[in-house]
Amino acid sequence: SIAGAVDRAAVDLGPVAVLVNNAGVAPSAPLAKVALDSWRETFEINVQAAFLLSQAVTGAMAEGGYGRIVNVASTAGLRGYPFVAAYVASKHALVGLTRALALELAKGPITVNAVCPGYTETEMALGAIANIQKSGKTEAEVSAQSMANVPLGRAAEPEEMADVVAFLCSERASHMAGALLNVDGAASGGL
Repeated sequence: SIAGAVDRAAVDLGPVAVLVNNAGVAPSAPLAKVALDSWRETFEINVQAAFLLSQAVTGAMAEGGYGRIVNVASTAGLRGYPFVAAYVASKHALVGLTRALALELAKGPITVNAVCPGYTETEMALGAIANIQKSGKTEAEVSAQSMANVPLGRAAEPEEMADVVAFLCSERASHMAGALLNVDGAASGGL
């Protein structure tokens, strides 16, 4: 299905010059309750899809003389968090993929970078809040707990992530390759 989607995009819009790998899932459970199927699905969506899509578009990018690949990783790709082992491991793998592809493709016209969002107001974040609420905490308690480690004191808006991704896809970022941009309100403390 990936090859077909890339072919359709090329017919409808022209050769792919920009790829943003933004699909992701973040199941949560204590280690003892993580099902192997959930572990595999998390890696298939968070890492394998990015690998396969990158593989599918780099030829056309090289031929076209321009390419930008931006992987949406997470601060979970830089540090650990409890109860989301599959998510953390998959985002660490996506960071590794970003670094490897950046080096491999550096001599060509393709740059590969990653954005590492912190807590962002998305459907995934709202799902995480709902999941945590199952432990008996209120939405306000969960939100306060999530913001406690964000020095800027608020969650990011999706548009703020989109602006960073747009920059990485532009000519202005032509000398950036292998970069991991934390967009987390200083929560990672400069990791």
